[in-house]
Formats: sequence, C-alpha cells, structure tokens
Amino acid sequence: MKKFEKLLIDTSALIEYMRGNRQAKELINSVDIAETSHYFGQIKSALEKVGKPIPVNDVWIAALAKQNGLPLLAQDTHFRLVSDIELVELT
Repeated sequence: MKKFEKLLIDTSALIEYMRGNRQAKELINSVDIAETSHYFGQIKSALEKVGKPIPVNDVWIAALAKQNGLPLLAQDTHFRLVSDIELVELT
C-alpha cells in the first residue's frame, strides 16, 4: 500500500474508518491527523454527547472557524451550540 506524508480525508472515507474498514484505518492511521479534522472530531463528539448534532458540513465550517480563530457569520442558529467560536448572526 502506498504511504502518504499528508492526506486529505473525505467524510465518506472517515465513515469507512469508523465502520472498521481495514484499508481506511491503515491509511488514516499512517499520517499525522490534519488539524481541521482534529477540530471536527472534537466538535462532533461534543455535540453528540449532549444529543445536539448539527449537519456535518456545518461541523466542518465550525472546525475551520475554531482552528483559525475566525468569527463565523451565519444564520443557522445551531452554530450557537458550538463552544469556542464567535458567532456573528444577522438580525
């Protein structure tokens, strides 16, 4: 199997990893985790623990905001559930 120094991981591959797909596990475990993916995992896990999941695409957006310390301009009120991001809402 080809080895990678860095790897961009789509959610479909991440789902396979979570399902126990051996190839997905080997590939993902062989590289340093991308920083955004780390924030994604933290946010998704925290929201699931409190029973308040939000759409996956919005978890990625929140992860990017958190990673880069950027305020997030959004109309989706579920972003209020994400800790440690500054939400700027339109009124």
